[in-house]
Amino acid sequence: GPTASPDAPVTALRSVRGRSATLLGKLGIQTVRDAIYLFPRRHNTVRTIGQLRPDEEQTILATLQHVRVVRLGRAMEGTEGIIGDDTGIIRAVWFNQKYLAQRLKPGTRYVFTGKVALFRDGVVLESPEHEEVRPDSGLESMLQEGRLFPIYPSTEGLYQPTLRRIVREALARCANALDDALPGDLLKRNGLLPLRQALWQAHYPDSQEKYDEARRRLAFEELFLIQLGVLAHRKAAELGAKGLVLKPPAGFLDAFFNALPFKLTAAQERVLGEVLGDMARGEVPMARLLQGEVGSGKTVVALAALLTAAACGYQGAIMAPTEVLAEQHFMTVGRLLEKLAWPQTKDYLLTVQLQGEMEGHPRPITLGLLTGSTSEARKREIREMLSNGALDILIGTHAIIQDEVRIPRLGLAVVDEQHRFGVVQRAAVRRQAQASHLLAMSATPIPRTLAMTLYGDLDLSTIDQLPPGRQKVRTRLAAPER
Repeated sequence: GPTASPDAPVTALRSVRGRSATLLGKLGIQTVRDAIYLFPRRHNTVRTIGQLRPDEEQTILATLQHVRVVRLGRAMEGTEGIIGDDTGIIRAVWFNQKYLAQRLKPGTRYVFTGKVALFRDGVVLESPEHEEVRPDSGLESMLQEGRLFPIYPSTEGLYQPTLRRIVREALARCANALDDALPGDLLKRNGLLPLRQALWQAHYPDSQEKYDEARRRLAFEELFLIQLGVLAHRKAAELGAKGLVLKPPAGFLDAFFNALPFKLTAAQERVLGEVLGDMARGEVPMARLLQGEVGSGKTVVALAALLTAAACGYQGAIMAPTEVLAEQHFMTVGRLLEKLAWPQTKDYLLTVQLQGEMEGHPRPITLGLLTGSTSEARKREIREMLSNGALDILIGTHAIIQDEVRIPRLGLAVVDEQHRFGVVQRAAVRRQAQASHLLAMSATPIPRTLAMTLYGDLDLSTIDQLPPGRQKVRTRLAAPER
């Protein structure tokens, strides 16, 4: 058919009729492009009748020789077909589907997909799905023995043959019209297939090797585009954004370190140096990802940075994805600051005196907890304390970045990533305070290349050493069948 625009609604395809459009919507397919990018769940190898094996789903290209209604049990009728190719013949049986005897045409070539089962006295192809192979469809060449045949993710009411027809039409009418996002020299350098070829080979590959090449090309493109997006994001964030210079008075953190119930590890010292260095320079706002296993002591580093911001007259916030985690942070911080804490009548506030030997910061530092389920009255109190500067550090859930909570002098935002806090939310935090510093924390060991992709808007710091006496955390990959 005539070329279709990739952005045309999927209903522009002739093969999309009736309820199909609604059902495609369930699979997330709105446009012709979406149909092209509906990749097969897996592929079956096309076999001859002579190669069929029991109990495996397989695909054959064969001619229907005879078809009739048969009794298949005491109370059940169905359709029986005899199908053959150069290597032999086999019976196909469809239970209950009497109407197929009228619909299937003897002498016609079909592609059948199904399992071979033992039935009564011989083997049969059981209720195979079938699709007529019209001479002009070009399907014949895609169905030679040994070729791979696509099996798509399906949804109730949308059958494989229909899905295949829709995707094939979308490819035929539109693959040429798609712009290749990757420039030619990039394709050459990395030995990647051009887009149109990659798309056809992902659906109807000439061979397993071709399929792997297509996958590699499409995966490369996906990561490449994510990375470009992230880098553009980073550029935009850095353009014209001048970071705050947060340099604490000399020796300010000594009282904090001395009061800790343990000594910092060398890795914590190193990472803390990187974080405080970024904040003291302030050329651009810090955007750093702090990685370290559970128990490696990321909270101590974050807390030292937050206290530093407070010492410089700014406010800090630490955000966790759930109320439980926010409360846990508040408790951990309470434990770390135990020796410096003032008696407090309210369990959601904590006040500490850090000056120790020095005179630099005579007033105490106050920390508060705010989550979604905090009562209205308490939320009001905390908002008030934030706006008049009585609250220095706020610990809470993402409720913190909702509009009614204003942190007027936000100098440092710490985001406990816990995998669910993406680029978009990080941007929201940055909007709250253009020049403020951002520290994201993650316990997942992310390989460096992936970190550069997902968190390309962040610099990377890793605590690669556990405090003495901690057990090693093992990360294992388990196969689905385990």
